[in-house]
Amino acid sequence: MKSLSRRVSLIAVLTATCIVTNYALVGVPNVAVMDMIVFVAGYGFGFTVGAVIGAFTWIIYGFINPYGTVLPIWIATIVSEAVYSAFGSFARRINLAGNNPSRGKFLSTNLRFALIGFLSTLAYDLATNAVFGLTFYGGTITSIFIAIAAGVYFSTVHEISNALIFFAGAVPLIKVVEVLKR
Repeated sequence: MKSLSRRVSLIAVLTATCIVTNYALVGVPNVAVMDMIVFVAGYGFGFTVGAVIGAFTWIIYGFINPYGTVLPIWIATIVSEAVYSAFGSFARRINLAGNNPSRGKFLSTNLRFALIGFLSTLAYDLATNAVFGLTFYGGTITSIFIAIAAGVYFSTVHEISNALIFFAGAVPLIKVVEVLKR
């Protein structure tokens, strides 16, 4: 991506897409397309672009979140969303999709993306649940474990739904990104 205006436009469009999909799925707790979009942005455009998209999305969506906002958790979600961009950037570096993700190894490629979606979401959930525990359960190591245990159901939904979303959507979205980069 050569020009600054193209980069800013891309960040704005992908941030808006993340926000719109978050509101579209607001009635389905812990299911979000946003994480995959941030991952693919990191994959296609590098860590910084993906992290900025994730941060801007959480700054806007978190501020006008229908469930409300608690400052420490809001900050944790803003910062932690970068984990998806980091995983995306790493996946690009190791050529996770191969040279042509549409040919030959569809199932194995998509399963690798599902696994990386699951693992990145696990990292995100551990970080945000730890901050939740520190915020609401007394600020001790025990409070972190209590929050992680209390959030197992919601974290599991988040991790499995992201694995499925990454399985179905990462390769097609990567193809779109490759077209955008030309």
